[in-house]
Amino acid sequence: MNELIDKSKFFGSKADIINIFFIRTFDEIKLQFDRIKQDIDDFATLSASMSGTKIANAVPYRYGSEPSDLGLQQFHRINTAIFTDVHMLLIALQQLNDLLECIIKKKLLPDVIDFEQLQIKYKNWLKTCTDFRNHLEHISERVVRGVSDLGNIINDSFSFDGETISIGPDQERMVEQFANDYFKIINKLIAQRSPRGS
Repeated sequence: MNELIDKSKFFGSKADIINIFFIRTFDEIKLQFDRIKQDIDDFATLSASMSGTKIANAVPYRYGSEPSDLGLQQFHRINTAIFTDVHMLLIALQQLNDLLECIIKKKLLPDVIDFEQLQIKYKNWLKTCTDFRNHLEHISERVVRGVSDLGNIINDSFSFDGETISIGPDQERMVEQFANDYFKIINKLIAQRSPRGS
């Protein structure tokens, strides 16, 4: 990866920055997937230990305080962690589209057509991620009309107010496929710009 960053200097400073942000965004996404896996494991462990406990009737909660029951404290923390980590994952996934748009619109790298084709190939996937992030962030609008659920894990998906998105292996594979396609283009450009014999 460091070699890729060094070689990307062939493209000029703005392109270098975009490329480094792509690499950083892929790292952020990987980190969020790892966190979500841990959140899900923690939730499963807690759920097993709290079998029969009524979570819906949790004790009153105010900022700066926690429920007096240790199990409910853990439930609130894990529930918050899941929501936050899914939200951060969606922000990072949208960042992929934003960075791609920047390359295309500002023509920061040569052969923009390759990046346009990449965007077309992943258009539906990127739109799904962006739409769900938008859905999650407009909670105030959802509260006015009524929210069906405030965030739940269903198998390898996350549900919020009647909509679901994959947060498991299928989503990870899409990110990996996108990353591989992106770096194929970058490596092709690097090869074209590298001095012969180096």
